[in-house]
Amino acid sequence: MRAIESGTGDPWRNVRNELDRMHLVTMETAEGRVAQRSTTTTSQAEILRAPDIAEPGRLLDFELPAPHAWSQVSGSRSNTAPKLALVRSAWSVPTSGAAACPSTP
Repeated sequence: MRAIESGTGDPWRNVRNELDRMHLVTMETAEGRVAQRSTTTTSQAEILRAPDIAEPGRLLDFELPAPHAWSQVSGSRSNTAPKLALVRSAWSVPTSGAAACPSTP
C-alpha cells in the first residue's frame, strides 16, 4: 500500500476507489461469449504506471460455440437480444497486504 501511496501521491482509499471503477462485462450471443473489462481511465492508467504495474488485458475470457453448433449459427439469425451481465469490478483491490487478483462476485 505504501508503495502505491508514495508512487501516486494519493492515499490508499482514493487509489482503491478509482480502481474499483474498473468493470467486467460479459456478453453472450449465439456466436459465443466474451468477457471484456471497461476501458482504463486516465487516472487508472496513472495509478498503474506509478509502481510499474502492467495494465490488465481487455479480454478476460471468450468462448466460441461447439463445432456442431456452427451450422445452427450460420443458418439462421435469432432476433433475440444478446444477454449482458455486469460484474461490479474486474479486479479486487485488497485492503491488506495481499496482491490484487481477479475477483468473482
